Amino acid sequence: SKMALLSRLAQTLTGAQALLQAGVLVRLSECQFLDMRPEGVSSVPGTAEGTAVAYEGFVPTVVDRYRQMLLPALKLCLAIMTAVGAQHRDATNQVLQFILA
Repeated sequence: SKMALLSRLAQTLTGAQALLQAGVLVRLSECQFLDMRPEGVSSVPGTAEGTAVAYEGFVPTVVDRYRQMLLPALKLCLAIMTAVGAQHRDATNQVLQFILA
């Protein structure tokens, strides 16, 4: 999907720099799904609270759906930071702003 493509681009130095210049992390931080973290469930995968809702008709739980959206965004952050290095101030600031948003 699109996040997988962005993550592949972010694995190279030039790709990561291009994504930073395009403001991809700024746009991701504007996404409303990040603010919709499920309440009242454990954030630890595999705990009873996090997987308590049964799969009816193979529909993932709310927590699973949230993780399916959040993890690719976090993997993109990791790929960017790995490509440019922790000393890259702009990348560090953008990733921190994304995480804190």
